[in-house]
Amino acid sequence: MSAALRHAATIHNPGFYEAQRARRSTWNIPRFVQGFDVAIDHDLIMPRGLRDHAASLIRLAGSELTCADERDQGNELNVSFLGELDDRQATAVDAMLAHEDGILHAPTGSGKTVMACAIIAERSVSTLILINKTALASQWREQIKTMLGIKAGQLGGGRVKTRGQVDIMLLQSLARHSPAEIIELTAGYGQVIVDECHHIAAGSYENVVSQIGAAWWLGLTATPERKDGLEQVTTWQLGPVRHIITDTLPGQDNLVTPYDGPRRELRVHETSYRCPPDLDLAQPGAITQLGGLLAADTARNHQIAADIAAALQAGRKCLVLSRRRDHLTALAALLPDTEAMIMRGGTGAKALVEIRTRIADTDLGDPLLVMTTVP
Repeated sequence: MSAALRHAATIHNPGFYEAQRARRSTWNIPRFVQGFDVAIDHDLIMPRGLRDHAASLIRLAGSELTCADERDQGNELNVSFLGELDDRQATAVDAMLAHEDGILHAPTGSGKTVMACAIIAERSVSTLILINKTALASQWREQIKTMLGIKAGQLGGGRVKTRGQVDIMLLQSLARHSPAEIIELTAGYGQVIVDECHHIAAGSYENVVSQIGAAWWLGLTATPERKDGLEQVTTWQLGPVRHIITDTLPGQDNLVTPYDGPRRELRVHETSYRCPPDLDLAQPGAITQLGGLLAADTARNHQIAADIAAALQAGRKCLVLSRRRDHLTALAALLPDTEAMIMRGGTGAKALVEIRTRIADTDLGDPLLVMTTVP
């Protein structure tokens, strides 16, 4: 039984096999990623998200499972939800409330923060919201004040005041503390909501959430997939995806609710750029080098700028994404008659607030250009 449980909390490490395929050294890269731990007294410690699976394995083996629930139930929270949910949001909220843990997979603009506030009001327990970006904190504070009628505390991002009702904490701030300090800082919360939850598969963030003893867990994400292939680590901590709001046609899966908002459409714009023949993409660092060459290609940048200008001329709102700050600067320079709002690493909190205000104040039919870096 111990072997079966350990197997359930073990996956192949995509990073090991990627290095192996690229003929790079695999030294110090584990072949497997493990989500379990073994205590000094040899007790097996499993991740919370595998609780139901572990219980099924034990029962299938003919054993009896006895549970001692020592999770933090939090404090009673006397709030009401002051907003309104549309049908798809209400369906998603009901689906998440039916479980003690799980992930809500919903596209950008579907109202994940609003749905989370509805869940906070329904469960009525003290709640901790974990975020990975300071910019998200102000959005959460505004929505909590609007939807629940209370002020949220915050730890991180220049703030150190928590209130014990609904608080926001930055994962980066918690990651700087010892396990004992994390336990102390997060005690008293019965529910934890993790925004952009796919990020907790990172080792330092996983170590943080594994120390928190809350009874209820909710993960929110528009993109559960990770470039490193470790999305299963997220489900180990938060439970499986319980509900999906999709902007594509739903299949037969009863987890899926159709999304009535704008639908994504992929249009590929071919460019004349060709990879240099002397660049070996199998070599370490070649992809990074190629990214730099792409960002610096004059003809390609002029084509991108022309596409942006045409969209703005048609009154559309444009979001331009790049992994390189200098690339955004180059594109903005090619659009001198356009007032681009650029958000990138190092942009101050005051500037971000001004940008969000300008975005919110833009009328429906007016053109808008926002440029931002992505991981």
